[in-house]
Amino acid sequence: MFLLLALTVSMPALAADPNPTPSAASDPTEVRLSTATQLFDIQQYDKVVALLQPILPKVKSGALIKEPFQRYKYYELLGVSMWWQDQKDAARRVFTELLKANSSHRLPAVKYPEDLIRFFENHKADLISYGVLGAGGSSVKGPRQIKVRETRINTTPTIAYVLPFGVGQFANGEDTKGAIVITLQIIGLAGSIGAYWGHRAIIGEDPNQKGSVQPGAQEITNEALIGISIGSLAVFGAAYIYGLIDGFANRPATETTTERTEVEDPDNDAKKSPREAQPSATLRISPAAAGFGVGLSGTF
Repeated sequence: MFLLLALTVSMPALAADPNPTPSAASDPTEVRLSTATQLFDIQQYDKVVALLQPILPKVKSGALIKEPFQRYKYYELLGVSMWWQDQKDAARRVFTELLKANSSHRLPAVKYPEDLIRFFENHKADLISYGVLGAGGSSVKGPRQIKVRETRINTTPTIAYVLPFGVGQFANGEDTKGAIVITLQIIGLAGSIGAYWGHRAIIGEDPNQKGSVQPGAQEITNEALIGISIGSLAVFGAAYIYGLIDGFANRPATETTTERTEVEDPDNDAKKSPREAQPSATLRISPAAAGFGVGLSGTF
């Protein structure tokens, strides 16, 4: 009788444990990763990205998913899903974090298509060539060389190269040429207009009344003004033709891609204050949607 009573009392005590051990499923991040895995298996890649991408900054900082193999799985699920969604640049960034965390990670060939495997391995080779990973695939600390690819698209309309006053040269970034062309054209235009009105002042209102020009000094002055007017107009025309030909000849391609090598030190750059950058400003004449105008660009 005593034994039965003891069991009756002890059983409720066990069921009412005030400090239960939390299960792995109670962790919201684990639930998120488990759900993403299920969605990944049924090829719902857009939902996988929507589920995992918001926590990427915290995963990178180490605030979430501290267990290494779970972290590798997270990066793989997100990177592969982005690749399937044709977000290639975003996939490269995620794969970079994956390879920095585990440089020997490989995507299983039995699970993924050959194009994805090639994409991943080519990116790993690029990281090694850029200095992000060592020759053996190990992560590199400190300063490293990186390749920067810059693509510029020329949106200057064709009409800009037909306009006078060096607009084509300024559009091509040749400010010195543009200044010379605009100076010659202003001199030519001003000289031609000034000489023409001087000539009109001498001959009076009726240009056909030849007797209005007195022989001698007045006649010589009149002939000189005519010559100056024609010569100045020729200077304007020659400068315009030169600007037209030079502008089209040196017009940049519609799309230009350049590559350069830079030295990056993430550890040192993170310590720099934004105030260390020196402000600068540039004022220039630039083509606009309707004609041209003055543009101001700067770094502050």
